[in-house]
Amino acid sequence: MTRLLRTRLLRTRLLRTLALGLPLGLGAGIIAAQAQATWEIDLAEEVMAAENCDVEYLSHVVEREIDGKQLVMVKVHCRDARAFDAMRPDEFELFQFNECRNVNEEAEC
Repeated sequence: MTRLLRTRLLRTRLLRTLALGLPLGLGAGIIAAQAQATWEIDLAEEVMAAENCDVEYLSHVVEREIDGKQLVMVKVHCRDARAFDAMRPDEFELFQFNECRNVNEEAEC
């Protein structure tokens, strides 16, 4: 991924995070739902830019807060039948992708 693309993705994420934080009167449940939608949008944009993958669906979703950081791990299934394990150690970092070579083999990825 080029430095320019990485900068654009991080800038977009920062602006989206700031925009979602503005309505202070919202309940915690609404804000949590928006935060989940935000990482899913980030993931779809990043996997398209990095791997040319149009997301069909997500599976094996793990979200954890560890030492104040929001860890996300998820399996991304592309429309062209490829799959990737994706991991983001914090909400202000980009996702890292590892391609699953044989999607039909559970142990492969």
